[in-house]
Amino acid sequence: MWLWLAFACNKSPKEVVKSPGEGDRFSQTDLERLGEPRDSVCRGLALPEIDLQGCQVAGPYQGVLEGTALATGLEFDKALQACLSDPKCSGIATDWYADTPFATMQSRGGFAVDSDSYGCSFILVCPN
Repeated sequence: MWLWLAFACNKSPKEVVKSPGEGDRFSQTDLERLGEPRDSVCRGLALPEIDLQGCQVAGPYQGVLEGTALATGLEFDKALQACLSDPKCSGIATDWYADTPFATMQSRGGFAVDSDSYGCSFILVCPN
């Protein structure tokens, strides 16, 4: 009985793993597998009114997008603009949900929603 309860209460994160050869950005299929952002500590982050250049930005998702930081110490809107103009950028992330700088991230792997994290991420999906 306790074993069943432990498995039933365990929140396993959704993970999106990009297929080899897809490049650095996430695909629409990856985004569909990830699903809608859940209510979390990140809910106060709203997308700024900027030209998305034909791309889609999804989030905020709770958890930090792992990978190589391309640029750090950026305000939210500047990070988003920098990511949109860099084809290597997979998304943007911050280590803390309020009043902290963002980094543009290049991710070769995937992204996992982490309900225990105070970090927040936005995923970028652009047409080929």
